[in-house]
Amino acid sequence: MDDYQDRVTITTPEGLEVALVLAGPATRIIAALVDLLIKLVAASFVVSIAVGIGYAILGDAGAAIALAVGAFGFLFLWDPWLEQVTDGRPPGKSMLGLRVVRDDGGRVDLASSLVRNLLRIVEYPLLYLPGIAMLLVHPRHQRIGDLAAGTYVVREHRPVARASARPAVAPPAGDPVPALDLVALDAHDRATVRRFATQAGTLPDGDRARLATLIAGPLRRRVGGVPPGTADEELVLAVAHRLG
Repeated sequence: MDDYQDRVTITTPEGLEVALVLAGPATRIIAALVDLLIKLVAASFVVSIAVGIGYAILGDAGAAIALAVGAFGFLFLWDPWLEQVTDGRPPGKSMLGLRVVRDDGGRVDLASSLVRNLLRIVEYPLLYLPGIAMLLVHPRHQRIGDLAAGTYVVREHRPVARASARPAVAPPAGDPVPALDLVALDAHDRATVRRFATQAGTLPDGDRARLATLIAGPLRRRVGGVPPGTADEELVLAVAHRLG
């Protein structure tokens, strides 16, 4: 599995720069195989039931119609639907801590999902080889569908035990911010956190929450002593408070 981490830095409409960690080819291929297996199992179950019902109602013609509709649905509509109901985290990607997002860092919308998945039509006949080749050669590991839809597949933070992290220290009485280990933060992290803290009060709730989520992902990988259950915005503001 690929350990390198390619990044792309985006500038949000609010003027904040946020670094997204791109998923590499190996993790994307593994996630795609898991999702393909799930699709095949679901298709076999649902289409077989639909064909049986179609046959019972209209005979061979009904079975053929059900088979055609079911095949079309699973080939072209299953993936966009799944990306919408999982907020860009289909099971295979979720298992590996990946998420589909727009190239501005926002959640993938229905139009983007349809474009990126309908273009699989050029990959199906060749057993996904064009998509695999694009993942390997493109500097941002984007398929043809990603390029057309303006989407990335990025890594999201997955909480893990950090044996090397400094344990959380109980804060002094009256101090609402826990002790955090900020030694791994680079200059870009510190600048982003400070800019968020100074602008947070001027942002609409939805924009503020979205930005906090984007910024908090990298922070959780680099900041030691983060208490379990700390909300994204709480973490970003806590780091800003410690930075002063």
